[in-house]
Amino acid sequence: MREYIVNFMIDFDYPEESRTPLIDAYDKVMANDFSRYEFYALVKYYEADCNCDYGEIFKRTPKMAELSGADKYAIELLLFICFSKRLKELYKENNIDESIWFNSMCDLKYKLLECMAVKKKYGSFVAWWFPGFFNLTRFALGRLQFEVNNYDQEDYTKGDKTIKKGMKVIGVHIPR
Repeated sequence: MREYIVNFMIDFDYPEESRTPLIDAYDKVMANDFSRYEFYALVKYYEADCNCDYGEIFKRTPKMAELSGADKYAIELLLFICFSKRLKELYKENNIDESIWFNSMCDLKYKLLECMAVKKKYGSFVAWWFPGFFNLTRFALGRLQFEVNNYDQEDYTKGDKTIKKGMKVIGVHIPR
């Protein structure tokens, strides 16, 4: 998995100065028996069901960070980089063009850069945003990100068009 992470960072043009801290964090996790077990258990958990309980994943990362000495933000980003391998397979299985997977996975880099800008460390402090990509409900076309949701507001009418509560709508997001 280490090689996959390194290649992912190269393929997505992660800043050179971010690669060593992330690989160091991965190595710390792998050096601790509990953290290594948890890390791979979470990868398997995602691989078994992309609609898994992501809250469970986020509950388990602080203990891994504590025991391994690796940063929690780095661990969470590393997990999603690892999940991206299975996600690429899911895209292929669902006949979704690989370029959409690539554009979607660029968000991991955007959040890495945001984490450095805001927290002065490499990782992601907003990993709660990632599950939409990994359960196939959010995708990117270039920098624009799209997500199918149920409209949860009161009915909205403009002219002769009405969006009713519960209707499927597409949300658009432009990452930082």
